[in-house]
Amino acid sequence: PRGYMLRHRLAAFFEPRSLCVIADTELPVFTHLPSYLKSSADQLRQADDAIQARQQLRHFAPAPGRDLAVLCLRSSLLSAALQQLDAAPPRAILLLPGEHVDEAPSATRELIERWCQKHNVMLLGPRAFGIYRPHLGLNLSLASMQPRAGRIAVVSQSRMLLRSIIDWAEDVNLGLSAAVSLGEVTDVDLPELIEYL
Repeated sequence: PRGYMLRHRLAAFFEPRSLCVIADTELPVFTHLPSYLKSSADQLRQADDAIQARQQLRHFAPAPGRDLAVLCLRSSLLSAALQQLDAAPPRAILLLPGEHVDEAPSATRELIERWCQKHNVMLLGPRAFGIYRPHLGLNLSLASMQPRAGRIAVVSQSRMLLRSIIDWAEDVNLGLSAAVSLGEVTDVDLPELIEYL
């Protein structure tokens, strides 16, 4: 619920106490949800068929006041997903790139920015690689790799660079405390993120 105070506003992204996931692709979090989130997570794996996916969304009612919503959808479903979140906006949204090519990325960016501003919701994305928090067992990305836990945080604008760094860290047995790719639009500025991590 929105009644309790998080120790830092970025905790909604990096240490969520509750989660909502809506995706039309298989995300690692669907099969590897940390045990501490099992009783406070709403998950919807969208059907491949667009009509069926819209029906699923109409019947999906996430609990109010989730810390974080992770969205990974084709652009044609994003508006419908956001409508389902209207009644109970999360504190933050992580928008991952879907498997389908976005034919109008500017319109998608405008839609998500406008919705987040209207509901006072923080945003990472669109096209963010995701967030890893190895010590929490939290993988909010498209990739199934799970870096080992350590004390170094990695922040990148580039998805490809972040993935390369994670691969390298694994090769040299270097543990990470966090790995995050910001994507194109963010309500989180770099100095605040570095201070938090």
